[in-house]
Amino acid sequence: MIGTFAVCGATSSIKRLTCLGGGKVARDRRFGYNRRMRLAGSRARFRAYAYGLVTTGIVLTFALAEWWSERFVADRSRVAGAAVEIAIVVLATLAFTPIHRRTEAAVEGAFTKKRREARAALLRLRSELTSFDDAAQLLRRLMEALAEHMGATRSAVYMRNDGYAAEASSYDCPVEHVEATDPLVVRLRSSAEPADPRALRSQAPGELAFPMMASGVLIGFLALAPGRIEYEPEDCRSIATLVEAAGLALLALNPKLRAHECRRNNLPRMLTSFIGRETEIAEILALVERHDLVTVVGPGGVGKTRATLQAAVPLLERFEDGVWVVRLAPLSSGNDIPAAIAHDMGVRLSSKGDTLEALVETLRDKHALLVADNCEHLIEPAARVIAAILQGCPKIKVLASSRQSLDVAGECIYRLDPLGLPIRDDLEHLSAADAMRSPAVRLFVERAATLDRRFSLNDETAQTVAEIVRKLDGVPLAIELAASKTLALTPAQLSQQLDERLLLLAGTGGDLVPRQRTLRALIDWSFDLLADEERAVLLRLAIFAGGWTLESACAVCAENDADRERMDDVLGALVSKSLVFVDPFGEERRYGMLFILRRYTRERLEGSGNIASIAARHARYYARFVASLAPLVASLEDARWQHALAREIGNIRAALDWAIVQGNDVDTGLRLLAHMEWPELVTTPQQAIRWFDAAKASSGTIDALTKARALRHHVRLEWLVGRPIDGREKLALEALAVARASSDPDEIARALGNVGSIYRDGGRFEDAERLFAQAYQAPEALSTLSVNDVLRNWAIANLQHGDLDMARRRFSEVASRERPGSEAHASALLNLGELEFAADNVAAARAAAAKARETFAQLNAAPLALAVCNQAAYAMAVDDLDEARDHLREALSLLKKSGARWMITALEHHATLGALVHENERAAALLGFTNAHYASSADTRQRTEQFGYERAMRLLSNVYAEDELARRLSAGAGLTAEEALEHAAAISRHIQRPAASAAT
Repeated sequence: MIGTFAVCGATSSIKRLTCLGGGKVARDRRFGYNRRMRLAGSRARFRAYAYGLVTTGIVLTFALAEWWSERFVADRSRVAGAAVEIAIVVLATLAFTPIHRRTEAAVEGAFTKKRREARAALLRLRSELTSFDDAAQLLRRLMEALAEHMGATRSAVYMRNDGYAAEASSYDCPVEHVEATDPLVVRLRSSAEPADPRALRSQAPGELAFPMMASGVLIGFLALAPGRIEYEPEDCRSIATLVEAAGLALLALNPKLRAHECRRNNLPRMLTSFIGRETEIAEILALVERHDLVTVVGPGGVGKTRATLQAAVPLLERFEDGVWVVRLAPLSSGNDIPAAIAHDMGVRLSSKGDTLEALVETLRDKHALLVADNCEHLIEPAARVIAAILQGCPKIKVLASSRQSLDVAGECIYRLDPLGLPIRDDLEHLSAADAMRSPAVRLFVERAATLDRRFSLNDETAQTVAEIVRKLDGVPLAIELAASKTLALTPAQLSQQLDERLLLLAGTGGDLVPRQRTLRALIDWSFDLLADEERAVLLRLAIFAGGWTLESACAVCAENDADRERMDDVLGALVSKSLVFVDPFGEERRYGMLFILRRYTRERLEGSGNIASIAARHARYYARFVASLAPLVASLEDARWQHALAREIGNIRAALDWAIVQGNDVDTGLRLLAHMEWPELVTTPQQAIRWFDAAKASSGTIDALTKARALRHHVRLEWLVGRPIDGREKLALEALAVARASSDPDEIARALGNVGSIYRDGGRFEDAERLFAQAYQAPEALSTLSVNDVLRNWAIANLQHGDLDMARRRFSEVASRERPGSEAHASALLNLGELEFAADNVAAARAAAAKARETFAQLNAAPLALAVCNQAAYAMAVDDLDEARDHLREALSLLKKSGARWMITALEHHATLGALVHENERAAALLGFTNAHYASSADTRQRTEQFGYERAMRLLSNVYAEDELARRLSAGAGLTAEEALEHAAAISRHIQRPAASAAT
């Protein structure tokens, strides 16, 4: 028995150790080289062999120990044998991991040493290159070194000789000539990074190409195909430095190359990749072909300098006398511009006479491109110098960058916008793949990954990164500065920091001039260049949130009539200096400001002490603006009203926050709210009701009619967000009392209708009927809007009470009176659909719900979620479960975003779907949850929901005994809202097909 036990124990122990070894090997294979490197071929195989031998040795040693312990047990006591076996298991377990670690260290050390030696060999060769006196010998030694030390199977060196010709190659069939316009050549001119000829669809061979640069000119490149070893970043850097040194050595040995090099340029070497401007660069190049002067304008940090430099690279072959960059930012006087141009172009000017005339005379016969960078602070002298050069030098072209145009005859202006942002409004469900379609996101990710190789974008971080680049308006400089913070901050922390300290983003790159090292310094630079009048208006414009028109700017920012007359000119000046932009779409000119600049100017406005008076003008203007839309409300033009108001919703939010939430001018805020007839159409019900809650809690001296209107909207919003019926009744009765005090027949009728609707929802149909009759006793004295509102609510009461004929008549009358395409017309159609469903006309119900849904979607109205829920209910009624599932998933998404009152409705329909597809446990839990809601809120189910509830209960009664079903319903009543949503999401995500049609 003891021997058998020992053998079994040994066998199981060996299995455990073998699994442990295999798990170790698997983990190392999965994670080891993801940290620093990925090596193929011999390195991975050698590691596997080493681990296998070590594991085999340990297992054999353990087996011998087991055999010896078995003999020991046979000769001695059972207790001693068991103790020996336990000791062997413990020792083997403790020894296994350290032995494997030592093995791994030995393998890593052997290979790391080999790679270090290879890089050291390349470094020695680099220092020896200047000793070669024969170009062919140098090339041969270069290629031999790459094959010997870096495992390159083939390589080729191309040098610039009227194109790029193969000087040496180990390819069987080398490409003899690579054009200067080849995509690989264009890429290598602008980046120090290795490039993949295959990915660029280049004519050049190989899998990696390294540039040879001299004085900013690409004189050649090396292309190679790695062998079994995949290069580490350190390997690529070693090869790149060797190739660069080889190019310089070849330049010294080859007179023909030196002759080419005489046509120098001073373009800086681009050390980072250029992202997201392919279309813009192509457009700039096309303009340079057609115009002598092209000025790239845009706000600070948008990338004007980089765009002009990038556009200049493909033009190197176009101009015989080169491409020359003149940086004007360091200059403090316009008198220094001619001398700076001469210095940067490497030409000498006569010491006598005017320097500008001497410059023009020197450049008269040259064929060159002049890139004038950062002209804005010396705009007038820069324009004068450039105009003189263009007039006197017919073969010179100028590509300039500036915050504003130069205003020179023949100037072509190209406005450079920020990088494209993620186009999806729903960032919550943005995937990494969708986010990477945005150039702004790609820039952030690449810069962050350059600094921290562990950084990568995934579906979890895509939303946060998209929020970051949106907060930064897609401005490249701001994005690069933000990306530099990912070494210390997670994307979520960075997003929060941007909210709190946006203007404190700072970079430490040595290539940044001082004004570009912080966003504040960059904006200070632009702000200080403004005239006093422009500076004052720009500060006042910070009060706007979401843009403005000329009319609103005059009303808010002008101190007097003279200022109003000048406002158009001042705005034009700010637009020309790229501090304000014009929205090209829409029927009227609309202006805006980048969010970063608005934060800056807002801070300065607050510090000036004038913000209270400007905010008061702003709030009063938008109160008047909303009131001016009353004719659209009266004529049932809610779509046009929504369109007009949606453009100003940011300003309305800001006005309400200042007037009501901060308590600065409650009466103005109440007047604005009173004319917000359908606030949920331009914002979410939750946000809108916060405004009304704040107004209700504040004391104001507003007139009764205005207060009655505001209270009426408040009652509707409380219904939309699903507040308890008791609180709604109290507010509705207060609104009715104020409406009667106003003596306005429309307000009295609609207030009566609101109270009647609350009584209807609570099942008090007789009280509701009485109030609706009072509201409708003099319809000829009411507006069309009021008549339709009362009739619709009355018809809903008829439907719920079972009077289908009367409900149909009233719904039809409302539908005929409402304007097709309006929210009210869509609501009438939705109600008619519920009526048809109650009458068992499911096809008619589905058609009506589909039409209502279409209108709600166009208006982006909150009842869209209800229409989708009804579509799901009608689909389930005819057992179209796939369609029902799709609708319910959409409804959940809509309700999570809008927060409207129909979440309980959606959960009930999920319960019905769950019962139909045998998700019985989840269905019972959801029914218990919704039952608890109706019990606590004193609300009642609508006819459609009642039908689904009764059907689900019948199905569950066939599955569970009465006491078991009651227990499950009771358990469901204790769910949290988050747990209920998880059950619903699981039901609509997975449908298990029933074997046969479910019994109803």
